[in-house]
Formats: sequence, C-alpha cells, structure tokens
Amino acid sequence: MKIVVISYHTFNSRRKAGFHFIAKELSSLGHEVFFITAGLSLLSKIKGDQRYKSAKTYRADLGFISHKESGVNFYSPIEVLHPVGIRVQFIEDIVNYLLVRKAPPAAVRAEILTADMIVVESCVGLVWLDFISENNDLEGKKIIYRVSDDLTFMGVNRLLTRSEYNLIKKDVFDIVSCPVDVIARKFDCLSDKVIVQQHGLDNYFYDIPWDNPYSSLSNRKNAVFVGISRFDSEVCNVLIENFPEVNFHFIGECVGIKGAPNSTVYGVLSFEETIKYIVHADIGLQTIRVSETDMFKYSLKVLQYSYAGLPIFGPECLDTKWGNFYGYKDRTVVEICRTFRSALGRSRDLSARHHVSTWKSLVQRWL
Repeated sequence: MKIVVISYHTFNSRRKAGFHFIAKELSSLGHEVFFITAGLSLLSKIKGDQRYKSAKTYRADLGFISHKESGVNFYSPIEVLHPVGIRVQFIEDIVNYLLVRKAPPAAVRAEILTADMIVVESCVGLVWLDFISENNDLEGKKIIYRVSDDLTFMGVNRLLTRSEYNLIKKDVFDIVSCPVDVIARKFDCLSDKVIVQQHGLDNYFYDIPWDNPYSSLSNRKNAVFVGISRFDSEVCNVLIENFPEVNFHFIGECVGIKGAPNSTVYGVLSFEETIKYIVHADIGLQTIRVSETDMFKYSLKVLQYSYAGLPIFGPECLDTKWGNFYGYKDRTVVEICRTFRSALGRSRDLSARHHVSTWKSLVQRWL
C-alpha cells in the first residue's frame, strides 16, 4: 500500500518527533511510505528555521530521496511563501488572499492523489488537503489525522485552524487520532471519528545498554530535561540554585538557564545521544509553563521518562496519576524545593512502564 505521511518535520532532522517513528513503523510493515514536509518556504530561511537547512542539505528541489536505513522516501518542498501566524487578523487575511498559495506543490499533489492512505499531523498539510477535498479528489482514500498540536493555542495562521475545522466537519478523515482527551473534547461535537490514542515509543532503543554519559561526573544525582516547547527556565534556575548537589542537564533549545557549576545546556542532540541521558538519569524534568487543562500531560518526554523508570518533576496539573509524578502546586521557591526534594527521595521504578504503548501498535490500529 502506498502511504503519504505529511508532517511539519523534515525526515532527516537530528531531533526526532512522533511522525518520524510513525513513518518508519509503516515502512517496517511492508508499505511504501512517502514522508512530505509541509510549511517550508523562503520565509523559513529568513527566520533561521532549522528545517530549511535540513531540506537544503538533501537538495529538496530534486524531489524524493530514499532513506537507506528505514526505506522511507522523503521530500521537503520549499515554496515561495507559506502560511504564518499574524496577530492582526485583517492583515493576515489580506496576506493569505494575495500571497499565500493554498494548493500543494505539483509534485506533492501527484503523490497525494496516487496514495492509498494519507496520515497528516497539525501542520500546513491540512490546508493542502482542504484545498484538494473541494473537488472530492480524496474520495476512496483512507485518511488519518494524527493531532500533534492544539493549533488554536499555538497561534498559527487561521488558514490552518479553518482547514482543520472544515476537514473534520466534512468527515474527510476516517480517524481523528488525539494524544490526550483535552484535544479530543474539542472535536467531539464535529465528528464521531474522534478517538484518544496516546503517543508511543520505539521501546527497542530504550532497552539498549547505552554508555552512561554521566560516568565522568562525580557521584551525584542527575536530573534531565528534554524538549523545546514552553520551557520554564525560572523553575529550573530555582532548582539549580537550591540544589547544588544535583547535576542538571538540559537538552534542546533551553533558553534562560543561568550558568552554574551544576548545570549544562547541550542544545539539540541526536535521538541516540538524547536517549543515553534519559535512561541513565535519576529524575526527569517536565518543567514547562502550562494552563490548568493542558495537552502535555502524556507528552513524548513523559512516556520516555516513565519507560526509563524515572520519577518525574513538573506542574501538578500534569500529573498522569501513574505513581511516578511529583507535582508542584505553584511556582514559589518553597513549593518547588519541597516537591523536588520528594522526587529526589524516589528511586528508579519501572511500574509505570505498562502505561507506555509502542508506535507500531498505534499505526496497526489505523491499517
């Protein structure tokens, strides 16, 4: 079966997201997979988007390239302009009307029209599918919407939120797969195809006996943060200052961390390097800024920490109720320190592992 996967990400990026694993698992099951990056343009170059650099590295203008290890064919088309969020609505509407192209590039459209199945995440790919669906050209195809983000919260271009609404309302999708119930409740009134399906993991990588990256450090506990979204540097700086006996490691675009002997910011590491820091850590940090009802409760990093058996430290509203979460009620120094001290007293425990599913089991439910 020919499957087109439309993602925000570039397939060859160092940082791996869920859609990378979804594409690889579909390929491992014997399907011909085409991974297409959506939302790249010359504007991305001006903004310093890392995806643009990844795309140009593989000469995006040449079309699809086969990934030797996974067998996935990937393509990162670069357009003149793509939809970007503009705070003033009438200006955004004018820009969209005059400059933004809603139709996908010709090469992308051809792959979509010849696909048996399409999997799309919360990205510009929704605008492409909405445009194509106007002529009923998507009929007969199995289409999965794997909701990766709350688009309304993220402040994206309104073309994306309108297309998302249109596609769900018109029942274009066979499945609207949501990682958390908070998101699913937004769409329940629009379609009966909405279901909750947690993120997965490729457990194999976490069971490898990786070298310990902390082995050269003194015999102290190590806390790790992985990610880029809504990082709360203020809470982390409180921890660094009040727990000098703990080493803090930050992987990703973690801005605002004060320099200290017990803190290290690594930037974005490869997937394999990141896993080493997770499986050998003592505490997983879920220190992000959140609302009371947030879709990050079962984020990929929470699943990674849980599978590795780590106690997790973060805002109380993100407590998974799996028995391994230590949540602070507010961001006062006293509360942060009290909660982190409790997490420090918790040893590694694999009891939360049974809550973590695999990417393979997820995609098998779509086929």
